[in-house]
Amino acid sequence: MTTLTASRAATLPSVNLLPPEIAEAAKFRRLQTMLGALIAVTILAVGALWFMAHSQAKSAQDDLTAAQQNAVGLQAQVSTYDNVPATTQELATAQVQLATAMEPEVRWSFYLNDMSLTIPDSVRLSELVVDEPYARSLGTTPQTSTGVEGGLGVGNIHYAGAATSYDAVARWLQVQTHEWGVTEPWPIDVQNPSSQTTVKPVITWSSKITVTADALSHRYDKWGN
Repeated sequence: MTTLTASRAATLPSVNLLPPEIAEAAKFRRLQTMLGALIAVTILAVGALWFMAHSQAKSAQDDLTAAQQNAVGLQAQVSTYDNVPATTQELATAQVQLATAMEPEVRWSFYLNDMSLTIPDSVRLSELVVDEPYARSLGTTPQTSTGVEGGLGVGNIHYAGAATSYDAVARWLQVQTHEWGVTEPWPIDVQNPSSQTTVKPVITWSSKITVTADALSHRYDKWGN
């Protein structure tokens, strides 16, 4: 076919012999197909969204159920500690009572140890009596003891013993003045028996010393506040 022949064929008029109703019906069917496809896609999208919402709701319900169960378990654990406030109060009360009971405490072991290291060689103790009226006054208005010269203290210590001379007794009393928490070491009775049965003379004596508030340990004061 030559170029001229092709050009003439392209310019030939075309005639549509189909009735317009058939063309419109074809266009309507195409529209129906498109609408059907659109409806199907919409249904699928709605179904997918419903499925997602249902899954999320189920997951949320499962989380809520687990949280409720956990809350029940925690509440059961909390109930096991119901006695803690009462126990704490009992402990605080016991601590206050202990602080009150130990308020007049003097650590006598420390004092006796110091005394054993400082007592003169020429002095021997035959008796040591501790009187603590302040300790006996617990539950009432605290009282103090009266020293030899009217001084006030938390207790008294009564000594009795023997020495080789009056100077030894004086040294003993002087040593006591350097002890912490005591004051007024005064002799009460010093005797030189007329009948001596030993080569060296023996002086028998007794004395009293006042224990001051400085001797209190204060170990439990923090519980009483």
